[in-house]
Amino acid sequence: MDLRDLSILVVSDNANTASSLRNAFIILGARGTTAQIGAEACLNLMCETVFDALYYDAHMNFGPARQAFVADIRNLGDHQAVMPIFAVHNRPTRKLVEQLRDAGVSDVIRGPLRGEIVTRKLKTACETPRILVRSKGFVGPDRRSPRRSRFTGVDRRHAAEADDALVLSDQAGLKAL
Repeated sequence: MDLRDLSILVVSDNANTASSLRNAFIILGARGTTAQIGAEACLNLMCETVFDALYYDAHMNFGPARQAFVADIRNLGDHQAVMPIFAVHNRPTRKLVEQLRDAGVSDVIRGPLRGEIVTRKLKTACETPRILVRSKGFVGPDRRSPRRSRFTGVDRRHAAEADDALVLSDQAGLKAL
């Protein structure tokens, strides 16, 4: 994967933040990076242009429509439905990360951005995209863990040992009384 071949959209409601994120991607080699100010302008641009990835400032003032923003992007078309969407936040809490992932964000990146982390996460998202889940209240990547195969190793615990352990613990409990 070559960053020079990707078109990346960077969105923030702060012009300085949008410009800084755009410049960071240009320094990394992503020449096709576009900065957009505001969520509505982003949606309008995405109706006209196809992007390979979206990075948005998680500090944007969405009001109550934070989840609607990502859902609207996912509903624009098939390409946008599977496109990696990254939220950039300087101090994400676990609760915020869960909310963003429930909204359909592919991943949350903690700022300040580091080139190798951004490149690795973008490469992973582009080369091995997650399965898309479409349901009544959610459109986004499947975050469920993969099914694990049955255990095929040797069972080190035998039923007799387990029974002995129960007896020993019962005897210890009796002695304590």
